[in-house]
Amino acid sequence: MSKKKVLFVDDDPVALSLVMDEFKNRFGTEGFKYEKAGDAIEAEEIIVDDLTKSGELPAMIVCDWMMPEKRGDDFLREVHKLYPQIKLVLHSGLADKTTESVIRRDAELLCSLPKPWDGVLHADTLKEALA
Repeated sequence: MSKKKVLFVDDDPVALSLVMDEFKNRFGTEGFKYEKAGDAIEAEEIIVDDLTKSGELPAMIVCDWMMPEKRGDDFLREVHKLYPQIKLVLHSGLADKTTESVIRRDAELLCSLPKPWDGVLHADTLKEALA
């Protein structure tokens, strides 16, 4: 069985490590591979690099909304347009309901998870989505 790759994107290194480590600690590495990016530009590079080297796309991207250079909503829209098979999750403490609704429609978000990270609720939601 192939491992499902999850890409976490957040410009806050503490939040990024917390979310990725929580998911990894809860579900291990047997069924999943994990990657992280500090911004949308780095995430795009990871996607292209992985696609070029292994022909493999992430099964899911968990992305922050407010990031420098390129916001998460713009990144998620672009990913959805190019790779509609990737499941997309917005993880933000700043996005209001209207913003979430627009992103959900434009990028076909799987879900939106509020910050701060809730280990049980959020990790279980993501694992269920990947099942």
